[in-house]
Order: sequence, then structure tokens, then C-alpha cells
Amino acid sequence: LVGYWNFNEGSGYTVYDISGNGNHGTIYGATYSEDVPENNCLEVEGCTDYTAFNYNPNTTIDNGSCLSLIGSNDSSLFYISSNPLTWEYSNYLSTQLSGHLATITSQEENESITNLILEYPIHAFWLGAQDISNSNNFQWETGEEFSYENWNNGEPTNNNVHLEPYLNIWGSNALEHELLGTWNDYDNDGWTGEPHTHALIEIPIIYGCSDETAFNFNSEANTNDGSCIPIIDGCMDSTAFNYNVGANTDDSSCYPIIYGCMN
Repeated sequence: LVGYWNFNEGSGYTVYDISGNGNHGTIYGATYSEDVPENNCLEVEGCTDYTAFNYNPNTTIDNGSCLSLIGSNDSSLFYISSNPLTWEYSNYLSTQLSGHLATITSQEENESITNLILEYPIHAFWLGAQDISNSNNFQWETGEEFSYENWNNGEPTNNNVHLEPYLNIWGSNALEHELLGTWNDYDNDGWTGEPHTHALIEIPIIYGCSDETAFNFNSEANTNDGSCIPIIDGCMDSTAFNYNVGANTDDSSCYPIIYGCMN
């Protein structure tokens, strides 16, 4: 997004870019009227649930993309979307959160992810692979080797006539012939012509202090490692009279040493 102008200024000669990018413009020959209905031209789609991992306070329209943590392994956290999404939007959403749609490169990983999704009554979840050539040659978006496969019976069936270039894993609410934990290829929507499959997003674990009130808060950390240090206000000038050796945040309270007779 380069800029967003809603032309609601009401006065002056500047139209303000409300995207935050600062691309303001100049208005020539405008006339203003207050005889208009109250409105807000800016509509922002996203997650409106403040308890969700990807909550956006600027969102005006909830698009079902709110993510809930369902578990983790040694290196990643796993989230699922509250509503069905297209594969392409799910993939885009994952990259915006510095992650990717889940990848599975071994039987152990497949069993682990199956155990994570088992308790959710959902038909299917997107995985991070696609068949760009429409030749049943699927590749992981992360560049990992696509050497392990766990296809459901008769899959995959992607071809130039019946395009299903995106990978999903069946959930606990799948049909009888769609075995839990096995793989299938779908079109972008997932079977019904409208979003039918939930995102399964994998985000690498970043350890650090995630307490915003701490001295060493790490804005990139998504897993607290117990390293948080409380803020200790005080004078940090070692030449000052009231120097506090334990302080880590200067509070401008320092005052100088003044020599003289104190008798």
C-alpha cells in the first residue's frame, strides 16, 4: 500500500495520506460542505478479536483471519484461522506474520500435526505446498525438499483440466473417505467454490522477554524465556552524588557532588 486518501478533510488545501506513509497531496479548487451523512471511507479488513495472535486495532471489517495457537514443537508455533480462507490468502497471511503455511517433511511431523488438529472439528487445513506446473509435482513454499508424502487414497489429482494445485491435510471433520492426517490437493477455495479450508500457519519460535513493561522487552520474541528484567529507575551517572549502581533506567534525578565544609 503506497497511500490511502479518504478526502474527508473538510477544510484546507491538503489531502492527508492516512496509510501512515506520509504521501500527502495538495487540493486545488475544492469547496466543502457539511451537509453530508456521517461516514468513514477507510475500511480495513483483518482480525478484530483482541485475544487473537494477529489482532489489529485498526481493523474495521473482520475477515475471519484471526489466529489461535494450537500447539508447538521444538522449533515452531502452530496457529489455525478462525474461519475458512483461500490458500493464497492463507499463504499471504503467514508471510505477513514472519511464518509460512505448515510444512511436513517426515512421518513424525505428520503424526505431530495430526495430533494438534485432532481436537478441532474442522474439515481441512492448508499446508504450504503447491503444484505450479500442474503435473502433481508439489513443492514446499519454504524450499524444503518434498521427499515425504502422505496422500489420501487416489490423490493427488491435479492436472490442466481439473486444477487443484494447493495442498491440504484432512481434519477430524472430514468425510468418511477423507482419512484424518492424510493429504489432498484442492483448488484455491477448497472444494465448494468459496473458502472451505482453514489456514494452518507455522511460525518459528523466537525466545526472549515478551513483557512490554520489562527493561529488556524484545518486540520480536513470541515465546517468553524467563529473561525479563524489571525497570529500575535511578541515577546512572557514576560521578553523581546519588549514583545508583542497581539502576538500569536513568530518571534524571542525578545531582552533582558539591565539596565544601559541612561542619
